[in-house]
Amino acid sequence: MPVRDDAPFMGAGLDSLGAAELLNRLSAKLSIHVELTALFSHPTVSSLSSFLDRELSLYVESVCTAGTRNISLLIMPRDPP
Repeated sequence: MPVRDDAPFMGAGLDSLGAAELLNRLSAKLSIHVELTALFSHPTVSSLSSFLDRELSLYVESVCTAGTRNISLLIMPRDPP
């Protein structure tokens, strides 16, 4: 079901189980750990995507600043469950 960029996830019918599943899928696709609190701090598609963009940019910047030139290292492993 499509959700508008500015519509709150919870207002679109996302419950706590759905929120956990969404974040698990995002974590798997992005190869990073996304905390459950991210959905509450960033309750819309727009704000969550901006948050994830900033987090990924900071990680890439930190890797590049460390002098790493190996692109494969830009994928951060998830924390174990």
